[in-house]
Amino acid sequence: MRTISRTIRPIVIYFFVYFVFYSFIAVLINHFTYPTQGVNDDEFFAQLVSGEFTGQSESFTHISPASPQWSFGFVLTKFYLIDSAISWYFLILLLTVLISITYMTIVISRNFKIFTSERIFIIILSNLFLLWFVPAPTYTSTAFISSLAGIFGFVAGTKNKSSNMHFILSSILLTWGMSIRTESFYATGLFFVPVIILCGLKSRENKKVFLKKVLI
Repeated sequence: MRTISRTIRPIVIYFFVYFVFYSFIAVLINHFTYPTQGVNDDEFFAQLVSGEFTGQSESFTHISPASPQWSFGFVLTKFYLIDSAISWYFLILLLTVLISITYMTIVISRNFKIFTSERIFIIILSNLFLLWFVPAPTYTSTAFISSLAGIFGFVAGTKNKSSNMHFILSSILLTWGMSIRTESFYATGLFFVPVIILCGLKSRENKKVFLKKVLI
């Protein structure tokens, strides 16, 4: 138990550090760009789940394959029942992006104390994601970033013997990305599937064990 605690503690600390760092960057971008809903679809869905559009909060937002799934609307509706004056739609999307890019930053390198080239690259990439999302927040970009973070987790899992946690967290991010926008999830998955296959083939771990974890 002590060994596990010593292993997880630095991960939790650095996750919090990078989450706060990216949150600060997001606040700065928000201050200088004055973000608005990216497209009419996002504004419509925000009004739908908040109750502004029909007068009643609606959780079943699944209108077309390109729209958020009902599970996404169900979660949002519960928050709007707490306080409908708060822009939960934007906050949930932003929180998803922040958690996703923080997770990618953590899994990209095992050594948290050294700024490797991979970590510098992912920090720059994460800031570019924030520059893409914050000025015009959309569920499309959020689903892409969340799905990409899930794929990063799968890749990290193939290189780590204690990969169960990576597969669990990446599965959650992939599922949440799919619930936000299925098309973005499919596009991200199809684009990066060769990367997952390549990492799986190069992994030293038993191939049957790897395949079993991926299927689970």
